[in-house]
Amino acid sequence: MTFTLLRSSAFIREARKNVKKYPQVAEKIEKTLELLRVDPFHPQLRTHKLKGDMKES
Repeated sequence: MTFTLLRSSAFIREARKNVKKYPQVAEKIEKTLELLRVDPFHPQLRTHKLKGDMKES
Protein backbone atom coordinates (compact mmCIF):
# COMPACT_ATOMS: atom_id res chain seq x y z
CA MET A 1 0.00 0.00 0.00
CA THR A 2 1.35 3.42 -0.89
CA PHE A 3 0.21 6.80 0.32
CA THR A 4 -0.19 10.08 -1.52
CA LEU A 5 1.90 12.96 -0.23
CA LEU A 6 0.37 16.38 -0.51
CA ARG A 7 3.14 18.94 -0.78
CA SER A 8 2.05 22.41 0.25
CA SER A 9 3.40 25.48 -1.50
CA ALA A 10 5.22 26.38 1.72
CA PHE A 11 6.92 22.95 1.76
CA ILE A 12 7.97 23.25 -1.88
CA ARG A 13 9.30 26.76 -1.31
CA GLU A 14 11.35 25.68 1.73
CA ALA A 15 12.63 22.54 -0.01
CA ARG A 16 13.82 24.60 -2.98
CA LYS A 17 15.54 27.05 -0.64
CA ASN A 18 17.31 24.23 1.20
CA VAL A 19 18.38 22.49 -2.00
CA LYS A 20 19.71 25.75 -3.40
CA LYS A 21 21.70 26.40 -0.24
CA TYR A 22 22.75 22.77 0.35
CA PRO A 23 22.67 20.86 -2.99
CA GLN A 24 23.86 17.63 -1.33
CA VAL A 25 20.56 17.45 0.59
CA ALA A 26 18.37 17.03 -2.51
CA GLU A 27 18.86 13.27 -2.77
CA LYS A 28 18.26 12.76 0.95
CA ILE A 29 15.00 14.74 0.78
CA GLU A 30 13.77 12.63 -2.14
CA LYS A 31 14.69 9.36 -0.39
CA THR A 32 12.93 10.47 2.78
CA LEU A 33 9.78 11.49 0.90
CA GLU A 34 9.75 8.17 -0.96
CA LEU A 35 10.14 6.25 2.30
CA LEU A 36 7.33 8.31 3.83
CA ARG A 37 5.11 7.56 0.82
CA VAL A 38 5.73 3.81 1.05
CA ASP A 39 5.73 3.37 4.85
CA PRO A 40 5.00 6.41 7.03
CA PHE A 41 5.88 4.43 10.17
CA HIS A 42 9.29 3.17 9.05
CA PRO A 43 11.75 3.30 12.00
CA GLN A 44 14.21 5.36 9.97
CA LEU A 45 11.69 8.23 9.92
CA ARG A 46 11.55 8.29 13.73
CA THR A 47 7.84 9.15 13.83
CA HIS A 48 6.11 9.25 17.21
CA LYS A 49 2.73 9.80 18.75
CA LEU A 50 1.76 13.41 19.24
CA LYS A 51 1.70 14.90 22.72
CA GLY A 52 0.20 17.96 24.35
CA ASP A 53 -1.97 20.28 22.28
CA MET A 54 -1.32 18.35 19.05
CA LYS A 55 -2.50 15.03 20.55
CA GLU A 56 -6.16 15.52 19.59
CA SER A 57 -5.51 16.72 16.02
